[in-house]
Amino acid sequence: MRFQLPAPNGPYPVGTIALHLADTARPDPWVPSRPCRELMISIWYPARGCAARPTVPWMPPTAADRYLSLLGLPAGRVRLGGTHGHEGAPVGGPPGPLPVVLYSPGADASRAFGTGIVEDLASHGFVVVTVDHTYDAAAVAFPGGRVETNPPGGISDYAKALAVRTADIRFVLDRLAVLRSGGHPGICRTPLPTGLRGALDLRRVGMLGHSLGGATTAATMLTDGRITAGTSLDGGAAGPVVDAGLDRPFLVVDTPGKGGMESPPPCARSGRVCAAGACI
Repeated sequence: MRFQLPAPNGPYPVGTIALHLADTARPDPWVPSRPCRELMISIWYPARGCAARPTVPWMPPTAADRYLSLLGLPAGRVRLGGTHGHEGAPVGGPPGPLPVVLYSPGADASRAFGTGIVEDLASHGFVVVTVDHTYDAAAVAFPGGRVETNPPGGISDYAKALAVRTADIRFVLDRLAVLRSGGHPGICRTPLPTGLRGALDLRRVGMLGHSLGGATTAATMLTDGRITAGTSLDGGAAGPVVDAGLDRPFLVVDTPGKGGMESPPPCARSGRVCAAGACI
């Protein structure tokens, strides 16, 4: 069996780059023996000059092997196909700077799980940053072949996970600001695609999350005004945002009985439910 992603339907080809980040001001909250909080992110964007650039796999091979083994699948039973993202291709698409969208996956999930949506957004002219929440995600591959997994059975302290994820996203936003100002956001100094620095419009930042990632979107918007709009896919709200509400657009896409967001948090300004910018 081979897993294959649908092709994005936007007018632009897609480029991507993976970066290794380290928050040296924050010990890892899940594994105290780690000296700092480490994350892997991928940046997806409209590209040009892709013919000479290979496409990246849906998951790094070491992470894919570990993930499939955790599912109990025999080696070779399932093959994960490639993406449509050309590694390190120059930025193309519409004239920049371009709006930025952050993506947070569900609990026990990889940043790769949203690749279909992410590629489609990039093909329409968005810069999309996907985040692996280490030790929350099932398997995260770091440079050098190291793979970090979550505890057997996954995480159980969702309040802690929400706080950790919120801090992760805020840190990623900080590193994007470093990138936009001319610095390198990562610790491995991976060569950056031509045009990436100028492509980031950090005045137009949205966030998209699935399941626990949806709750992370709402929680991060409450604490960080840099995110101007958010979307939750089957994700419930939790923590202070339930009472405080949000004063910016927050779209809920929910399966009844699945995500727990059939009654989204009220708008802090109007006291009414606020979805996609409309108080209803």
